[in-house]
Amino acid sequence: MASTTTTDLTPNEKYDLIAGNLQEVLKPDIIKSVLAENRPLKIYWGTAPTGRPHCGYFVPMVKLAHFLRAGCEVTVLLADIHAFLDNLKAPLELVTHRARYYELIIKSVLRAIGVPIEQLRFVLGSSYQQGAASIVTEHDAKKAGAEVVKQVASPLLSGLIYPLMQALDEEHLGVDAQFGGVDQRKIFTLAAENLPKIGFKERAHLMNPMLSPMDLKRGVEKALNRLLDPIRKDFEQDEEFKKVAELAYPAEVKVKKKKEKKIGTGYVPKDKKTTAEEVADGDLNPREAVEVSVGTSAKDAQDRLAGKAE
Repeated sequence: MASTTTTDLTPNEKYDLIAGNLQEVLKPDIIKSVLAENRPLKIYWGTAPTGRPHCGYFVPMVKLAHFLRAGCEVTVLLADIHAFLDNLKAPLELVTHRARYYELIIKSVLRAIGVPIEQLRFVLGSSYQQGAASIVTEHDAKKAGAEVVKQVASPLLSGLIYPLMQALDEEHLGVDAQFGGVDQRKIFTLAAENLPKIGFKERAHLMNPMLSPMDLKRGVEKALNRLLDPIRKDFEQDEEFKKVAELAYPAEVKVKKKKEKKIGTGYVPKDKKTTAEEVADGDLNPREAVEVSVGTSAKDAQDRLAGKAE
């Protein structure tokens, strides 16, 4: 894949562009070493196609633009298997459609902010968990996925495999660094600690801050709407886009609950006592028998039912 030529930037300037506005960078020396060799930094950003993409996706998109400006080779991983394993949020039959929908959305977002998408590599994920499963403990895997995998009382094995796969994506994609939100930190730490144990090199990790709804001031909303306009136009003009959206997120079919037919309309007032012997078989059905007095004690009740009461 071709990368942006940036002969006008020094290694230090490239690093400043790569690390700018990030909340944290783990192992920055790895990045600086690659840049000092005057070769493109290989970096990937992954996303699991579950729910519909939202405006928060503009945050990583802007950083992808920075990476490309710094001459990085950027891979976008559409983590379809991860999406299925995340506590089965998305049924397997929908994951393929959602992965395609995400690709179309991401390309449209990048075009909206002026990023040349031909310089990106899109990869559909698959399982890479075999190697790490032999050396990572259940505790470490659960801890690593705590921020990104839905937590339940009895966690599924899929939730433990998820962080292992994300760690192994680094090796499979042949990158120098992985980029993600700060909520990915535990998975990044898991990768850094365990990949060298199975013969893979350690990677750098870059984390951007999470976007809070409180950050969306009125001025930001206007800017977002301007960015969303070309994305809406892409959607309206692309029949495949529309079709994929329908397949990825089909309309929910509301099932009407049938009202249970009530049997009988009789009513027995609470102040009226009806003894068991006064009720002939079939005179009261279960819904009509609101209150039937069979006595004030167990013995009295038995006597009445046996026909012995006076």
